[in-house]
Amino acid sequence: MKTLVIVLVLMMSMVVLPVQAQGTEGGPPSGLVPSVFDVGVAGVDSLPNLSTGLSQLFRGWQSGKPVTELAQAISGVEVSDDRVMVMLIMLDEAAAHNAIAALPLLGGELIVSFQTWIDAWVPVAALADLAALPGISLVREPVKVFPLATAPSERQLAEMVSAQAPNSPEAGPVETQGVQVSNAHVWHAAGWKGQGVKVALLDDFGKYPDAQARGELPANIQPYSPSYSPILMTSPHGTACAEIIYDMAPGVQFTFASPRTATSMAALIKELAQLGNRIISSSYGWVGLEPGDGSGPLNDAIRWAYEQKGTLYVQAAGNMRQFHWDGRFKDSNGDLWHEFPDGGSINWFSTE
Repeated sequence: MKTLVIVLVLMMSMVVLPVQAQGTEGGPPSGLVPSVFDVGVAGVDSLPNLSTGLSQLFRGWQSGKPVTELAQAISGVEVSDDRVMVMLIMLDEAAAHNAIAALPLLGGELIVSFQTWIDAWVPVAALADLAALPGISLVREPVKVFPLATAPSERQLAEMVSAQAPNSPEAGPVETQGVQVSNAHVWHAAGWKGQGVKVALLDDFGKYPDAQARGELPANIQPYSPSYSPILMTSPHGTACAEIIYDMAPGVQFTFASPRTATSMAALIKELAQLGNRIISSSYGWVGLEPGDGSGPLNDAIRWAYEQKGTLYVQAAGNMRQFHWDGRFKDSNGDLWHEFPDGGSINWFSTE
């Protein structure tokens, strides 16, 4: 009997609106980090099929500006010497296959690909030729994915551990509350502990060896760390998620993986399913990546994993609920601009 799986994926769309800036008229104020106004590439003509940022980088390079200086001024651009990391979005998979074959001829290097998405390092000098390849829809900066929660500090972690009295549960010295609330302990007593089930987590796994030493995690964790996406060990968020799963199902076998971009995330989902993981738990999010109707390569990877390998993909949702705006379009004055609850047409935001 097939089980209908509804996967709730958090998709966050954003309209980029002007942010009020203090300074002189005619451009934003200069700061510690140079702006595109400082390096003289603001307002340049965009090249066909190149994002604005990459067009600015290429035009600035043509005018003799240092690549590293330009990259500091252009948001989202990552460079290494004279190369820039790009994402190619192709019209179809045949065009993607041909583009991958063309990369070495342009001095480029493939990082990872999935369907019509390609991440690669390419010389800045080759950007115009890259954008002219047949079947190109867009060459842009890679879509970065990011953890959906801020990791607790060392002090907060210590306080959380000291606040819980150890009660010697089967899966470690501190048992998650969900075991008792969900009656998982009854299943454990009956012998149902998740034994033989492989579970993959997409997250950041700081201090997970320490959790193993405390008995909070099993010894047989398999880090999956391909060259295009090495495992992260900076935040303990994924470690904490794994501890909860281990308490609920102490017989599972874990695989840890850490995507960097949307392309690497799609590739990881398929590869983890091929490796026999029956569940993939993701705590990563992304902004403005797909149309939100269930289509696109990342959703295709999730669908392929379920339909071809029986892998259930579970996506964290709601973590960013206080960091986005959602509502119905309203235009009572007929000026074709949306009106926010305060009556204005601009939703101001700030990094402060």
